[in-house]
Amino acid sequence: MSNFQRKLNKRKNKYKSKTNKQDSLMKRVGLVVQLSKNRRDQKLSNKRILISSFSQIKPPKLSEWERVKLPHKNQLYFMKNDLESNDDDLKKKTLCLIRRMITVEDNPPLSFVIASGIIENIVNFAENSTDPYILFESCWIICNVASGSTTYTQTLFRYNIVNIFANLLKTKNTAVFELVVWAFGNLAGGEMKYRELILENDNVLSRILSYSSILNPPDSLITIVCWSLSNLVNVNNRTHQNQVIN
Repeated sequence: MSNFQRKLNKRKNKYKSKTNKQDSLMKRVGLVVQLSKNRRDQKLSNKRILISSFSQIKPPKLSEWERVKLPHKNQLYFMKNDLESNDDDLKKKTLCLIRRMITVEDNPPLSFVIASGIIENIVNFAENSTDPYILFESCWIICNVASGSTTYTQTLFRYNIVNIFANLLKTKNTAVFELVVWAFGNLAGGEMKYRELILENDNVLSRILSYSSILNPPDSLITIVCWSLSNLVNVNNRTHQNQVIN
């Protein structure tokens, strides 16, 4: 054995890990599993599944709708006609079904919501509807769409969602306010350019901070406001940071 080879072996033995290979493998597998779980938990935390202020909304026959078996995601393409009907009761039932479809924990059909074109109807309801339940369900659906990928976020921005939701922040309905604040947190949690687009509307921060004017706000709302603000002001902009501090 050459002198060089002896030195090389000596160096390998000196710095060779003493960890058991099987233990190292198990630790790596455990780490991968934990990271996957963390990513899943993050997605679920961005998705609105339950609303603490739901009791404020009085939907007719909601229990009957909740018992209806969820349709296949391909049915979303046919639901657009129901949303465009003159029957408000049918609209409410359809919105309830859509919301239930996209609040499932695994693989919600958000892409079908976008591809079918019904997101345009839902945004229109959020902007123009005076019916509390239609408004509530529409905001809930948009909030969950905003928790999806950048593609879904881009679609919402194309429909001027910032100005529409900024106007909804004036609502006296705590359930709708909670959903809108949550949606802004989702929208701002992606790319920097989306945060800046939201903050270009001066009303967003000021109206979110106005939650303190709500009489006895629920703890869940306070939590959501803090989380949303942490996403919105995560930029190198002293003006926005000072606005929150003040």
